[in-house]
Amino acid sequence: MVTIVCEKTKEFVINRFKKDIGGFAATPLLPTTLEDTYFAIKTLFYLYPSFLYKNRDLLIKFLKQFLNKKNFKNPIQLLQMFEILKLLDSSLPGIFPDLIKRSLSSFQKTSSLDFRTLYAVWKLSLIASQRFSSSKVKQLFKKCSLKTLENLYYSGKILPNLWKEYKEMIFKAQNGDGGFGFYPGTTSFLENTYYALKILKSFSNSFEINKINECIQNGLNFVKACYNSDGGFSRKPGGISYLETTAYAIEILKLYKELK
Repeated sequence: MVTIVCEKTKEFVINRFKKDIGGFAATPLLPTTLEDTYFAIKTLFYLYPSFLYKNRDLLIKFLKQFLNKKNFKNPIQLLQMFEILKLLDSSLPGIFPDLIKRSLSSFQKTSSLDFRTLYAVWKLSLIASQRFSSSKVKQLFKKCSLKTLENLYYSGKILPNLWKEYKEMIFKAQNGDGGFGFYPGTTSFLENTYYALKILKSFSNSFEINKINECIQNGLNFVKACYNSDGGFSRKPGGISYLETTAYAIEILKLYKELK
């Protein structure tokens, strides 16, 4: 099994930092995005927090440019910004509550959304104390069909009992390479393995602990196999490294104390 070299992972992420702008890009040659910045900051929070402290003002300045956009009401992006500001130990800008309300107001007019968006809306509704939105999200989740591990992960964050109810689905989604597919019978990818291992962490008191531990260890081996020589992690072994999958991998390896 390959040894994860955290210094190389730091370099992989920092090489994508645009100091003149304050954000991160998918590659050194591409423009910065909020999403890439979010995943880069999450990775550095675990591996190199002093870098974030040193560049905190630049990062916050980068984030603030989104606040003045009239169409900035995407719930996923708003939640990412909220989480970034928490990681940077920064207070919320005064306009932030209004942005959340704008996003939730737009959500009220929508009858169906993807699970990740629904989860973001639910979190924002709690931040803004908007009980109506929170209740509507729960109702929508109850009506949705859980077809993938991603759907199960976000649904279970709101309705925790679902994870136990669908435990067998998680086991069956694991492949011989240790990774997890979107659902049973599909190819392993790191993002699905991330969702599965996050859920399985909550089963520590289960009577099936030996089976779960074996499942977890095989999943961790798959995550490590996605590590590349450039320091990043790919969606599957031998693939291209991305900031998103690198963030997933580092969070999981830290969660299970697989990184020193």
